[in-house]
Amino acid sequence: MMATFPTVLPAPSEDSYSYEVQSGVVQSPLTATPRQQRRTNDRLRVHELTYSFTRGQARLFRQWFKDEADNGYRPFTITLDGRTIVGARFVSKPRMTGLQSATHFTYSFSIVERL
Repeated sequence: MMATFPTVLPAPSEDSYSYEVQSGVVQSPLTATPRQQRRTNDRLRVHELTYSFTRGQARLFRQWFKDEADNGYRPFTITLDGRTIVGARFVSKPRMTGLQSATHFTYSFSIVERL
C-alpha cells in the first residue's frame, strides 16, 4: 500500500528546493582496463527538500513518517510544483536542521523518483 504525503502540510521552501537528474549510465569500476559503460533503465530524479513547520505540523509530519511511511521504507505520493510524484522514496531520513523559534522547526530530507 502506498502512503500519501499529508496535504495539510505547507509546500517546501523554494529557496532551498533543488533536484538533480541522474544520467542512467553505469561505469565499471575497473582501473587497469578501459572503463566500460552501459545504459540502464534507472533514470532517477533526486529532490532536496526543506520544510518549515509549526509545532503541530512537525508533530503531524513525524507521526506520518513513522506510521504511514513506515520510517521511510514505504513509497509515497507527493505533490511538488503542481506535479504529482507517485512512488517517491526517501533517500535520507528527515532531520531537524533548524529551530527558528520555540514554535517553528525546519526539517530537511531527500527523496527520489523514477523517470
